[in-house]
Amino acid sequence: MAQSQSHVQNSRNDAEEHCSTLDGLQNRMNEGVEQVQQMVSDRPAATVAVCFGVGFGLGILLSGLLVESVRPRRLSTTERLGQSMMDALSKVLPESISSRMQM
Repeated sequence: MAQSQSHVQNSRNDAEEHCSTLDGLQNRMNEGVEQVQQMVSDRPAATVAVCFGVGFGLGILLSGLLVESVRPRRLSTTERLGQSMMDALSKVLPESISSRMQM
């Protein structure tokens, strides 16, 4: 019984420590938000320019990724050479062996 009460007390202590840690994090986050709000109100034109630049950069990055995934990938020189060798071998070897070599 004493051991379970000890576990309960330890759990309560841990919970209180976590709550105080979360409170500290929340306070720091609120301070950070206030600093950002102050910077935005002090320099609205610079804020708009930075947001535009970040949005433009992300747009270019994402469009490049999307176009790359839609566009068929070109084979490298090594892949084309390997494919040519496999095609040549499949013409020479019997069907039972060449059917196992398909890439």
